[in-house]
Parts: sequence; structure tokens; C-alpha cells
Amino acid sequence: TTIPAGVKLAFLPYVMGRHPDRFEEPEAFRPERWVDVADPTGSPNLKTMFEMPVFQAGPRYCLGMHLAKNEVKLLASRLLKRYTFHLEAHEHPSNFNYSLMITMSLCNSRDQTSHDLWIVPRHRQWPAEAATA
Repeated sequence: TTIPAGVKLAFLPYVMGRHPDRFEEPEAFRPERWVDVADPTGSPNLKTMFEMPVFQAGPRYCLGMHLAKNEVKLLASRLLKRYTFHLEAHEHPSNFNYSLMITMSLCNSRDQTSHDLWIVPRHRQWPAEAATA
């Protein structure tokens, strides 16, 4: 694509990840969109580095991308093995929204005044532990 001289460009990851031509129901929370798996339906919506530019894309992408992804998987697996997570009684999923900041943090209000999300971890009891408790 040729871009004429003097044209101003904007890099908007928030908008890129919510384009209705690329993503069905772009505002819906569907983290599976970003999972590195082959698309079993053969859809043209293949997942590429350019679709979610958290780590940038192309020949100069983030060198720490693989380490960061492995750290997230390790942390999530360790936490989910030991705990279950529940929302506090005052939390309402209908209020959850992404902020307009570049980091796409979660807001706990439609007007984006709260970025707090209160969850309660509960230690998981395995059948052997429950029998002795």
C-alpha cells in the first residue's frame, strides 16, 4: 500500500481488535480469539500477529513475546490448579467493559470510572482432602 507524503497515520490497537469486518461480534468478550490454535472451520479469519498487536508484528516483533506467553500459561495453570475464583457479591458482569487505554484494561463500569474487579480466590479441595476435613 502506498501512502502519500504528509498523510498522518494513527496506530489504534483498540479499534483494530474490534473491527466488525474481521471479528464476528467484536465487542463480545471472547478470549479464544487469541489462542494459538489452527482454525478447525477453515475460516479466513486466521489468527496472525497482525490481528492483535500486543507484541507488534513483522520482522521486529517483541523479543519477549514467547517468554511472556509461557509465563502467563504457567501462572494461570498454577493458580487454577490451587484455587477457584468467584466474583464478589457486588460485582455485576453486565458492567464489565474494556477501557479506552492502550493496554485494554478491564473496567468495572460502563462510564469507565472504575478499573477495580473484585474476585475471591477459594482454595480448591481435592476429593482426598475433603474426606479428611
